[in-house]
Amino acid sequence: MQSYYKCFSSFSNYTYESLMKTPSQKPMIVSKQLRILLLTFLDGPYINDKILGEFSKKIKKVSKKLMKTNTKIKKELFELFPKFHDRITDLNSVVMGVPNDNDSDLDFTIEVKTIKEQKNIGETLKSNGYKLDQIYEENTFSRIKWHSYQKYVNNIEIEVKVRSEKIMSGIKIAHKGIKNDLTPLQKLKVSFIKSVLSHGDKRTYKTFKYILYVSMFNGHKKSVVFRHD
Repeated sequence: MQSYYKCFSSFSNYTYESLMKTPSQKPMIVSKQLRILLLTFLDGPYINDKILGEFSKKIKKVSKKLMKTNTKIKKELFELFPKFHDRITDLNSVVMGVPNDNDSDLDFTIEVKTIKEQKNIGETLKSNGYKLDQIYEENTFSRIKWHSYQKYVNNIEIEVKVRSEKIMSGIKIAHKGIKNDLTPLQKLKVSFIKSVLSHGDKRTYKTFKYILYVSMFNGHKKSVVFRHD
């Protein structure tokens, strides 16, 4: 797999350095450029058909296990927060169709309008086995910081992100793009690339995911170019 890692990491790092690190164009334009590059790369002859077929069988088993737990956790969150049904989303890697085979977690997001809502939700999550794992600054300015809560179920990491509704209105565009715009074969290749990169440098793995997310904005006015700290 070393040759694949070199190929995928070279693509990711070169693309990031040339288009995303210090973008000279507006996010809308960068997202369109990235989309062309990514789809061209995914449609290229970089992955052996036999290896991809073997990976497909493996990832289907992984997806089945993840989806079972995803359904369970989503139901639990709906029961915990009955007034937030329309603000709870599970557009994580397995729901979007692009899990990897060794460390995919299950991400859920609860959108809030106020800091008070965020605090109340956080207290409920903590009383149900979650711990506050991280507090992040958003890429776009917001008084409501990104709170991430975590627990493990069936040895699967569950992450509940409590984030500003305004921020999420943009992020969901990229997630829906991954789920709805990529073909099954393109999704399989994304999963394979993520799986290969996840065994190496974490920054490079994150870089590829940034390329994927930004490209799925496809020129939308809410496009955001994600960059490393």
